[in-house]
Amino acid sequence: MALSHSKTDILLYGSKTSPYVRRLRMYLHEQPYQFKEINYLDPAQNELLKKINPIMKIPVLVHGNQVVFESRMIQRYLAPMLEDRAFSFDEENILSMMDGALDSLINLFLIKRSGVDINNPTYFYFERQRERVALICNELTKYLAKGQFFEWNYLTQSLYSFLDWASFREHLDFNKYPELKRWVATQSERPEVKATDPRLAV
Repeated sequence: MALSHSKTDILLYGSKTSPYVRRLRMYLHEQPYQFKEINYLDPAQNELLKKINPIMKIPVLVHGNQVVFESRMIQRYLAPMLEDRAFSFDEENILSMMDGALDSLINLFLIKRSGVDINNPTYFYFERQRERVALICNELTKYLAKGQFFEWNYLTQSLYSFLDWASFREHLDFNKYPELKRWVATQSERPEVKATDPRLAV
């Protein structure tokens, strides 16, 4: 279902390498919307982000006078326009798991980029993040075995964005999760996957 003409003034702010932004870009693939790239390392663009989002995070959606923060709230806002169904509580839990794993991996990525040794065993925080990611990936593998990710929708787009970002940033040992690795490979030729590949942006 396409967005109606009255909804085409939707503006999505984000980064082409962000997995949270990517899942929305896949969700809106071939829909009429505008995308404005934000580089928070650029002082001017960072100031723009501060003005439109006090959380200082991407993505941000602007539709007329309505501003919506965070990817899950943005998807909920867009779903009625696309006549998309609401998620079940089980599906919401799966999204929460993905977001938990992503938050942990992104924190580790940014801390490592800042020059901190994230493999130092004396730092409990780092071990805690890795433990969380491992538990979540094991749970996602169970859901995959049950056929949970058969339908291509926002849930599976979120899973793909999470796993492919982890591969792109080399922050997950996929040898431990061969079923997830195989699933990613089966989805990699989709047009919206190719069009939003973060590797094209670096």
